[in-house]
Amino acid sequence: MGSNELLKTKFFIPSIKSNLVKRDRLVKYLHRGTKEKLILISAPAGFGKTILLAQWLNQTALKHTWLSLDERDNDFKRFWTYVIGALQKVQPHLGKKTLEMLKNPEIKDYEYFLTSLIAQITTLATDVILIFDDYHFIKVTSIHQSLQFLLDYLPKNLHLVIASRSDLPLPLARLRARGELSELRARELRFTTDEAQLFAREVMKLNLSEEQVSALQSKAEGWIAGLQMAALSLQECSHISTWIESLQGNQRYIWDYLTEEVLEQQPETLKSFLLQTSILERMTGSLCDAVLESENSTETLNYLDRINLFVIPLDNNRCWYRYHHLFGELLCHYLQKQEPDRVPEYHRRAARWYEQQNLVDEAFKHALAAKDWELAADLIEKDAWTLWFTAGDIAGARQYLEDAERAIELKPIPKNKPSWTNHPLASEVTEFWANIATIKSFLSHEQDRTEAIHLAREALKIVPEYNYWLRSLALMNLGASYYLTDKFEQAEPILLEAAEVSTRCKQADKIKSAFIDRTAESAVTSLCFRAELKELHGEFKTAIAICQEALEISTKRHWLDTTPGIFAQAIMGKLLWQQNEKV
Repeated sequence: MGSNELLKTKFFIPSIKSNLVKRDRLVKYLHRGTKEKLILISAPAGFGKTILLAQWLNQTALKHTWLSLDERDNDFKRFWTYVIGALQKVQPHLGKKTLEMLKNPEIKDYEYFLTSLIAQITTLATDVILIFDDYHFIKVTSIHQSLQFLLDYLPKNLHLVIASRSDLPLPLARLRARGELSELRARELRFTTDEAQLFAREVMKLNLSEEQVSALQSKAEGWIAGLQMAALSLQECSHISTWIESLQGNQRYIWDYLTEEVLEQQPETLKSFLLQTSILERMTGSLCDAVLESENSTETLNYLDRINLFVIPLDNNRCWYRYHHLFGELLCHYLQKQEPDRVPEYHRRAARWYEQQNLVDEAFKHALAAKDWELAADLIEKDAWTLWFTAGDIAGARQYLEDAERAIELKPIPKNKPSWTNHPLASEVTEFWANIATIKSFLSHEQDRTEAIHLAREALKIVPEYNYWLRSLALMNLGASYYLTDKFEQAEPILLEAAEVSTRCKQADKIKSAFIDRTAESAVTSLCFRAELKELHGEFKTAIAICQEALEISTKRHWLDTTPGIFAQAIMGKLLWQQNEKV
C-alpha cells in the first residue's frame, strides 16, 4: 500500500435514522450469537445486512470495530493491514509488532504473524466485536486460509462477524457441527408483514391498506431493497392496486422495472448527479464537486439522504456516503449506456481529486478506469519511486508495483518470453510499462542482476525518446548491472550513454522538475562506474577526470554526504591512492 494512510471511511459504521424499522428479533439473535466463534450474515444484495449490523452495534455494550471490504482488499498484506487498522480503533497499540512482520517481503506463512496477533488480542481487558462487511469481494485463497486459522484459534474475547452476499469458502459445516456458528440467511432477513407495514407507513410515509402492503410484500418476497424501490414509485402512483398487481415477483424483473420507474422519474439535474457520481465507491461533497465540476454537491448529498434515495451515510457527521450497492450498480449501467464517451473523464477527475488528497491507491484505481496511462505512470512515479528514492522502502515499492500490475490485469515480464512490447495494449501504455519495468529493474538490482538486466533492456525498448530522465535511470541501472556481473565491454557504452542522457535531461521540455535531481544522481553513479572501468584498463588519468566530473555535480548539489556523493569520493580516494597522491 506504499506510504499512504489507510482509508478512514473503510472503518466507518453506517449511521442509522430514528425512523428506521426496528428489527428487535434479529438484534436479539445477534446478541446471543456472540457466544459462538462466528456470526455469519449471508444473503443477496438488498436484504439489509449492513443496516441490521449498524442497528445491533447501536444497542450493544460490547466494544466493536468495523471494516468495509472491497475488491482491492484481495491482497494478503493489504487485507491484514486493514484488519489490524480496524482493531487499533479499539486499542491503538494493538498489532504494531504484527505490522512490522507484514513489511517483510518474503513473508509467506500466515501462522507466523497471526500467532503474534492472537497473543496480543488475548491481553485485551475487554471483549471486542470485529465486523467484516461485504466479505464476498474477497477471492484470494490465502486470505481465506489465514482467516480460518484465526477462527481455529480465536481468542475468547474476540467475536467475529461476517456479512457477505455469498457463502464463505470456509468449513461452515464443521463450525455448525461444533455449535460454533450463528447464521442469518435471506429467509430470516426478509421483512415480515408487520415490518413491511411499518416500513411503508413510518419510513416511506405511504398510506397503504394492510391488504396492499401484504400484496406488495408477497410480490417482493420480503426483499427490502425491492420494497424500498417500489415504495418510491408508489409515491407518485395514482392507481396503487393496479400497479402492485402488475408487479412481477422475480427479483430480476423487479429490478429492471423499478430502475426505470425510479431513476427516470428524477429531475434531469438530480439524475445527472446520480449517474455521474456512480463511478465513486464513496462520496463526499468536494469529491463529487470535482467529478461534476460543480459547487453544491454537499447539499445534493444531504437532500438524497433526506428523501431516502439509496444513499447510506458512512459517518455520524453526514460527510461521507455511498450508494446502496444495487442502486449504484444500476446507475453505472445507465451511465455507461448514456454517456460512454464521458465516463473516462469522470474517472480522471476523481483520480486528480484523490491525488490532491495524497490517496494514491484510490487515484491510481480511477486512472486505470479512465485508461489514462500517462496519469497512471505519474502516480507510479509519485508513489513507487518516492518509496524507493526517499524512504528506501524496497518492499513497499515492490508491493505497489504488484498492486499496479494486478489492477491492470496484465502479468509481469516473464523470463525468456515475448516482452510487453508485443502486448496488444503496448501502444497505449508504453510510458506506464516503461516506469514499471525501470523500477522493477532497480528493485531487482541487489537480488538478481540477470533479471535486472533483462528488465532494464525491456524498459529501454519502450521508454519514449523524449523521456530523458527515465532513459537515464534505465541506462544507468543496465550499465551498473553489466559492470557488477563482469560484462565490462557491454557496460562501457551504456554508462557513457547514461551520463549523456542525464545531461540532456536538464534541457528537456517534457521532463518534470521533481525528477531532475534523480537524473543527476543517475549521472553521478554512471560516471563513477565509468571511472572504475577506466581504472581496470589502467587509464588512471581518464578515470580521475571522469570521477572529478561526478564530484563537481555532487558538490554543486550539496551531495557530498549523500550516497552518490560518498560513492564519488570513495572512487576518487581509491584512484588517488593508486596514483600515490595525497587525498
